[in-house]
Amino acid sequence: MDQHKKRRLRRWTLNVRRRRDRVLTLLGSIITFITFIVKEGIGENLKDQVSSIETAQNLYAIRDDIAMSTNRAAISQSSAPTLPPSKGYMTIIGSRFNQTGSEYYGRPKQI
Repeated sequence: MDQHKKRRLRRWTLNVRRRRDRVLTLLGSIITFITFIVKEGIGENLKDQVSSIETAQNLYAIRDDIAMSTNRAAISQSSAPTLPPSKGYMTIIGSRFNQTGSEYYGRPKQI
């Protein structure tokens, strides 16, 4: 009877080990698969966010350029001399600014 019990114990131990190995193999495969899926999902999400940020930066740069050129155009229009044309005179505008600093003033001078 001792022999019989030892055999049963060995079989049982072998069965437990086989089951454990199968379960651990399956568990390792599941963990690897889930890790891959999560990594791909996070990677795609981060790529989308980077793309959105780059698009926003480009849009901001374009709007900033438009605002700068609009401001330059407004300044150049407001600082353009508005003296009446005169015959026989070339007008030289002085390089002094008025108090606002945006418009030139001066007298026409004959050259």
